Amino acid sequence: MVCWWFAVALLGAFDAWLGRNTFNPDGISYFDVADSYYRGNWDQAINAYWSPLYSWLVGLAFWILRPTPAWELKVVTLVDFLIFLAAMSCFHYFLKGLMLYHKKRSTNEGSGRYATFPDWGWVSLGYAQFAWSSICLMGVSADTPDMCVAAIVYLATGHLLRIGLGAHRLRTFVSFGLALGLGYLAKTAMLPLGLVFLCIAAVVVDNLRKRAAPIIAAVVTFLLVVGPFIFLISWAKGHFTIGETARLNCAWHINKVGGYVLWQGGPGQLGTPIHPPRKVDSKVEVYEFASPVPGTYPLWYDPSYWFEGCQPHLEMVGLVKRLARSAARFVLTFVLTTSSIAVIVALTIILWSGGGKRPNYALDKVLSAVLLIPPVVAFGMFSAVVLLPRYVFAFYTVFWMGLLSCVRLEDRGESKRLAAAVSLAVSAILVVSILGAWGQSMVENRASMAELLHDQPPHAWFIADGLKKLGMREGDKVGCIGNGFTHSFWARLGRVRIVAELNVTGHGPSIEIEEVDRVLESMSNPAVIEAFRKTGARAVVASAIPDAAAPSGWQKVGHTDYYALFFDEAQAASRPTTPRADALRRQRRTLSRANRRDRLANPVTTASRPVDALSPVRAADAPGNTAGPPPPPIRTRPRTGYESSRSLAVGDTTRR
Repeated sequence: MVCWWFAVALLGAFDAWLGRNTFNPDGISYFDVADSYYRGNWDQAINAYWSPLYSWLVGLAFWILRPTPAWELKVVTLVDFLIFLAAMSCFHYFLKGLMLYHKKRSTNEGSGRYATFPDWGWVSLGYAQFAWSSICLMGVSADTPDMCVAAIVYLATGHLLRIGLGAHRLRTFVSFGLALGLGYLAKTAMLPLGLVFLCIAAVVVDNLRKRAAPIIAAVVTFLLVVGPFIFLISWAKGHFTIGETARLNCAWHINKVGGYVLWQGGPGQLGTPIHPPRKVDSKVEVYEFASPVPGTYPLWYDPSYWFEGCQPHLEMVGLVKRLARSAARFVLTFVLTTSSIAVIVALTIILWSGGGKRPNYALDKVLSAVLLIPPVVAFGMFSAVVLLPRYVFAFYTVFWMGLLSCVRLEDRGESKRLAAAVSLAVSAILVVSILGAWGQSMVENRASMAELLHDQPPHAWFIADGLKKLGMREGDKVGCIGNGFTHSFWARLGRVRIVAELNVTGHGPSIEIEEVDRVLESMSNPAVIEAFRKTGARAVVASAIPDAAAPSGWQKVGHTDYYALFFDEAQAASRPTTPRADALRRQRRTLSRANRRDRLANPVTTASRPVDALSPVRAADAPGNTAGPPPPPIRTRPRTGYESSRSLAVGDTTRR
């Protein structure tokens, strides 16, 4: 078991290293919320859309390590890997409970003894399945709380197995309720699933009447953990709510509210926005959203604020379409996968070669309730809205381990050898599939292993650095032409805020040729530029522009395909220079004045005099000194909280 633990840890570390420079738009919001927590901006940190647990962990790491923007992603990758190790420890707890339960219940069933997978077979199957689902379905460095949810699912399932075995100590139930409460703090969807787990605990416990006190202790612990945060977000929103994720996802995926941002009302009877993003000019689709929500990309820092007034409802046509789409995705993602096919083939082999007699596949009450019901409920719940592998990969692992646990062969030598062979074969297939997934990723990205291992900064870093060299400062407000989700990557690294947007590229990660034409047309439109100027943005940035195609006045951002247009007079007059170039220009002016004075006094000795004797220029400004002058003072934005949602009318443009 120790060897498997270290092997899977190494696989997870390598996967985290490969994804150390990747971004997730959701992760940007979690990082911004983490900033609010560790800076003490509590009014901004309480968020009804993003659950707090992952932001707490990231914020704690930021507070301890104080990373620079260049090291921020490395710190987040470290946090993700530590969460992965915690999830693996919780899985180990679940696996030991499953092995213990199986060993205790499979020794004497009916009139004969039954054999199951040996202990080393359970360990091999379990850890291989855990590694495959965590890496291939989720990814270690995903910048989301889904790995936290996985750890809690494994821990809660392990508790249920021990409760089914008769572990009725009070601390077991208190720990069970605490785990379910933390699950809600990791993801809102874990609140209804937590209630499902509590109901299962009441079913599998022996003699519920005598064991009511431990169940009540688990429920009370659960409520004590989830209650304070429910109170805070309900107080912030002005009505009772456990979170706004279900409501908004219903509007987006079932009612088909257009896009995820820039909602201006409709379609149909979905309501009127209370405080939507503000349209700057009726002639162009430029929207401003600088206040009152903070964050790198305020539209995605708290979507529930911008969608207040939206009234989603259950449409049978939309629900049926969503369920059909989720069913197709389920088949492609969870059935026609290496893991599923390997387990199905293994079960088929055992069925037809079970030591000469048909094996027993009957699941008892505990295993049926613990290992099958929560995954089925989770798959059904997410299928009604949006079914993504990272949402349910832990339930997927529990489900397949439940199917494997139902195998009970006759206690004969042939059956034991068959179980051992199946364990080795399935484990090997899963490990090979992980390596194959990495190879496929390299082929798709056209990158060699050497390039992946080379610590090359992400593309967003070159954009942020290029804008800094053009004169952008931390805390500046910028507008963007294109998808704000994509722009939020470099904005986070550059510590600037996107406060206005003209989205002409949709919401996908790539930009088509016709979308590039729309971007170029917007860049040369005076009405668009004037609208961005009115938002208070210092510059506007556009992406995916071919070289030499940008209109006059736009400046190329480093060696990227981004272009920027600055609105202040100094930037508009000429190409801005770096602080180092400004220092050299000041030095040349000082030297010229000193040379004129010296030529009048002693024209012969002027050329031989050292620089420091000629002028009072600092050593840092002298030619050949690479240190340069001290950087300009950093401008930070003031701390402002949300305005009360009840004080804003439709179209209110009040600034804080």
